[in-house]
Amino acid sequence: MRFPASQRRDGLVAAEVLDEVLGAAAGGATIRELALRPQATWEPELLKPVVLRLRWQQRLTTHLRCWLDGDSKVEVCS
Repeated sequence: MRFPASQRRDGLVAAEVLDEVLGAAAGGATIRELALRPQATWEPELLKPVVLRLRWQQRLTTHLRCWLDGDSKVEVCS
């Protein structure tokens, strides 16, 4: 899969947000569940780029044979 260059460059998304989303996805969650977390410090529109970044870094996994949307389940890679 080809990822947009913006998902590969460091510094576009704060490391704290990457770590927070990664922690929130522990045990598995859908993108919608992550976006609606009441304690989330990230903006909902930032979530998809963060998920793509973590996927590119092989820190998250998700099924990529369909569109990445709110119902897509993400899990932390072991």
